[in-house]
Amino acid sequence: MYAQVITPGYKIVLESGGNTYDYHTGADPDGPLVQCTEDGTPASAAIALPAEPVGVTLMDDDAMTLLIERAKEDLVQATGADSGAITVLSTEEVEWSDSSLGCPDPDTMYAQVITPGYKIVLESGGNTFNYHTATDPEGPLVQCTEDGTPAAVAMVEIAPQLVVEDPLSRLVERATEDLMQATSAESDEITVVSTEEVEWSDTSLGCPEPYGMYAQVITPDYLIVLETGGETFDYHSSTDPEGPLVHCTLEADSEE
Repeated sequence: MYAQVITPGYKIVLESGGNTYDYHTGADPDGPLVQCTEDGTPASAAIALPAEPVGVTLMDDDAMTLLIERAKEDLVQATGADSGAITVLSTEEVEWSDSSLGCPDPDTMYAQVITPGYKIVLESGGNTFNYHTATDPEGPLVQCTEDGTPAAVAMVEIAPQLVVEDPLSRLVERATEDLMQATSAESDEITVVSTEEVEWSDTSLGCPEPYGMYAQVITPDYLIVLETGGETFDYHSSTDPEGPLVHCTLEADSEE
């Protein structure tokens, strides 16, 4: 069964020995890729594979170990606890009802698809902490409060010393660092001319490479304009403070 949602991706046609082979992919370079036959079914369907019980997800011990490590690291940062003082009370395989992992942010919309994952319960200082995850060891992981919302919303109460950085401030900082390296200018010689929320027409962030292929989806991001030495420099970024950021010499093409 598949989620009934529009999924941007690519069709790649290869040729070998006079035969052509169709590959269908998602937009994620490390995501799903399948060789598709002329009748529209996966080429691997004809390969004899070991049967697995339908609806059963086998717990990957390596993935679980990494997820527990990440949960512990998050708890250390959130509470200041020593990692050696954190105990794993339980781990449980769960099928979350949507992509919120059973811990929705009230102001966020989520894909309504069954999402396999884990619930990890840690203990420190007499308190228990629930972590909800997907199955990907590098994927989403969230500390969930008793009322079923992300703990980050109330993080100041848990760890007053933790400052949640504004994503745009971090992006401006990264753009400034990049411009310092590119021009040898000092940080105090660089001025922020403007910052603007934009919606790029695809995942190129409004700055496509001549032969690049990009998912044709509206992508909310930022346009950051810096100035140094009498010249202006445009930076296009994603909304993720640690995500893609590019110095663009093309005229911005946004869908505002």
